[in-house]
Amino acid sequence: MTLFMAWGFLPCKYMDWLRDWCPRIEWCPEDGLVKSVQHVKSERELDVFREAGEISTRALNVIMEGLLAGKTEAEAASHGAAEVVRSGGVPNIIRLSHGTGEEMNNFARYPLSGADPYSAPREGDFVRAWIMGPMCHGYFLDPGRSAVCGRKPSKQQRDLLEACMSIVSGVMEKIRPGVSPHELAREGDRLTKEAGGGDTVDQAGLQWPLYGHLCDMMFENPMYGMSTCNENELIQENMVCSSEAFLAWEGVGSVGSEENLIVGKDGLEVITTSPIYWE
Repeated sequence: MTLFMAWGFLPCKYMDWLRDWCPRIEWCPEDGLVKSVQHVKSERELDVFREAGEISTRALNVIMEGLLAGKTEAEAASHGAAEVVRSGGVPNIIRLSHGTGEEMNNFARYPLSGADPYSAPREGDFVRAWIMGPMCHGYFLDPGRSAVCGRKPSKQQRDLLEACMSIVSGVMEKIRPGVSPHELAREGDRLTKEAGGGDTVDQAGLQWPLYGHLCDMMFENPMYGMSTCNENELIQENMVCSSEAFLAWEGVGSVGSEENLIVGKDGLEVITTSPIYWE
């Protein structure tokens, strides 16, 4: 007898017990059977994701307003976390950073918790905020934004922010039912090179060499990077996914941005609607 099961369902200890107790059964990993159905959302699920988008947007806005006003990272994060919890979600982690130049290369300035309780951005510092977690009924979103504390970016800072957003929006223009994540990855690589990226890469860009992913109960494949997806995977209608980019310029700093969106038959529905520019 052969039984197919999701390989991540049982801890290794219990899987070993099953093998010992049932030696005539062949246990075969088959995560794809579940994922192929799970990845395409029903209308009820899409409505939940829309609500999750509203929750994560409110929380990200509160965090960004705090950072732009010069509050400590931990204080800004606490207000964003409170908004998520008050709305019925769970902030899995909030990763914040601030500073100039190489100070921004770390995705989280204070990696232990994700938000530094001892340091606050000063006017002219880049600030970057990412909030991740099951925002509504267990459905996971992870939008991010960058800006400049004091809302008065220099020309170089504004150029870097706009260049990063050009990658995010450029990849979004290619997302549609039937597109291969490999094609999205190639477009992201092209846009990143065009935007002056590649020579200087920050921690987030190294950790996630990709331009987006599916959203479900966590990050999901396909993740559209050249080394993180298969050529035969396709984006489908009613999937929920993201478009994201990290961009670093030597001597200027490092920024990032991410949108979460629903793939429709005739276009995209952006469900994380925080401002793109904070000036």
